[in-house]
Amino acid sequence: MIRRRVTHCPKGHEYTKENTYINPGNSGRTCRICNRKRAKQYYYANREKRKAAHREWAKNNRKYYAKRTKKYRKEHPEKCRAAVAHWKRNNPERVNANCAKRRALKLDQISSFTPHEEYKIKRLYEFSQLLGPEWHVDHIIPLDKDGLHHPDNLQIILAEDNLKKNNRLDYKPALFIRIQAAQDTPIGDS
Repeated sequence: MIRRRVTHCPKGHEYTKENTYINPGNSGRTCRICNRKRAKQYYYANREKRKAAHREWAKNNRKYYAKRTKKYRKEHPEKCRAAVAHWKRNNPERVNANCAKRRALKLDQISSFTPHEEYKIKRLYEFSQLLGPEWHVDHIIPLDKDGLHHPDNLQIILAEDNLKKNNRLDYKPALFIRIQAAQDTPIGDS
């Protein structure tokens, strides 16, 4: 009863509706400003311990992070594009290194093509462009897993599937388009 008459915390902050936290267990109250200060002091005093605990939690909850990231990217595509563009502007040497690595992988995996094979690759990329930016040309066996940049190892899949697949061998896209060797016409499969 006497505690209800106290209008300020021991540090002098007023107990207003916005600044008061009601403890659910013992029905006491604390000052939010003081709580924030204590939490901040604790964090800085135990920074490395907290970071290690967070890294461990993140490692054990990768599916949660992946789901949250996917949801955020879907809800904020323009922010994500802006963030990637900002990163690319600030890290041109890393962008160039990644592009050079990709080109080197591609060149290393290119065998000499017959004119017919070159034509098939060109058609696949053209067809992908006709379908729109939500479609990617994908290497069925990824280049970094010793797949070849060859018409028999290329398919057109949804961009979302391509990003999920990354360099995995076991991923099967829901929908894909390949050019068969015998027919030379695009076929679809689902």
